Amino acid sequence: MQIPAWLKISLLEKFSSRKLIFAWYKHYKLGFFILFLVVLGIGGYAWYYSLYRYTWTEQQKKEYLETYYKETSFKETKFKALIENLKQREEDHKAVPELSRDLFSGKNL
Repeated sequence: MQIPAWLKISLLEKFSSRKLIFAWYKHYKLGFFILFLVVLGIGGYAWYYSLYRYTWTEQQKKEYLETYYKETSFKETKFKALIENLKQREEDHKAVPELSRDLFSGKNL
C-alpha cells in the first residue's frame, strides 16, 4: 500500500524538525518521567516474577539438593581441617619456651 502524495506533504508540514525540537524542550521532563515509570514497571514485574512465580522442575530441584549437599560436605571437611589447625596452634601456645641463654648476664646456660 502506497501513501498518497497529498498525505506525504501534509505530514511533512505538520512534523517539522523545528516543531519537534520545541515540543521536546517543552515536554522533556514529562517524557523522562514516563520513561522512568515504564522502566520501573518492567523492573517491578521482573522482580515479582522472579520472587513469586518461579517454577522448578523435579530434575532442577534434585540437582540443587545434590549440589547443596556436596558443598555442605566440602565445607564440613574444610571446617574440620581448620579446627585441627587451631587445636595444634593452641597446643603450641600452651608450651612454655625455655631460655637456653641468659640475656641479662650475657653468659650461656
